[in-house]
Amino acid sequence: MEFTCRQELYLCNALSRHIDMPTEILHALQDLFRLVTEHIECISGRNRYVETLPGQMGRPKLDIERETLEEFLETDLPVPCIAKMMGVSIRTVFRRMQQFGLSARRYSSMSDEELDRVVQDVKNEMPMAGYRMVKGRLRSLGVHVQWRRVAASLHRVDSLGIISRLAGLGCVVRRTYSVRGPLSLWHVDTNHKLIRYNIVLFGAVDGYSRKVMCLRVATNNLASTAFAAFKEATEKHGIPSR
Repeated sequence: MEFTCRQELYLCNALSRHIDMPTEILHALQDLFRLVTEHIECISGRNRYVETLPGQMGRPKLDIERETLEEFLETDLPVPCIAKMMGVSIRTVFRRMQQFGLSARRYSSMSDEELDRVVQDVKNEMPMAGYRMVKGRLRSLGVHVQWRRVAASLHRVDSLGIISRLAGLGCVVRRTYSVRGPLSLWHVDTNHKLIRYNIVLFGAVDGYSRKVMCLRVATNNLASTAFAAFKEATEKHGIPSR
């Protein structure tokens, strides 16, 4: 939902530079995106990056490992974003940075006009480059700017390109089907992305309940191995009709 709202907002902002788009639509999309992000923030608790250490007095201490904080800072994410991902306050992140002697990377102090010229040069080199590729290219050139400034510059320099890339993303239309109930139809597949490490994944999902009926890791892709995984699943859950 957040991805859809974000993409629709980018698309409408880009289109508004070339066609007359009602401001009510833009404001409604902005409000919807804000509500979705606030909802996600409310339901997301503290994650595995933070450990709560109870003390003898006062509130428990939120412990963040130095290596974890360094990894986040290396990604060039702003401190408020890091705090949100960790589920802690911005002040907590700054206190841990001060404790470990860490500092956030300083951003380049260039004007929007100067940034637009550099981004235009990058787009001339890589016409189909998107936000991440442009951000990476700027970083290789020694230009460290915030994500929002990269996005704003691309909207100024290449708004038509943004529209064409968003239109080219497309959505996979899944065909709908209906089955009587559980064990009517299983979807069986294998995954070979880790085959270079001799790791093959075998899986099966029930088409009605979406329950994972089989998930097994093997060191080969033999038919006998796949059949053994399927047979084990049928012995545990029953034999599907298809």
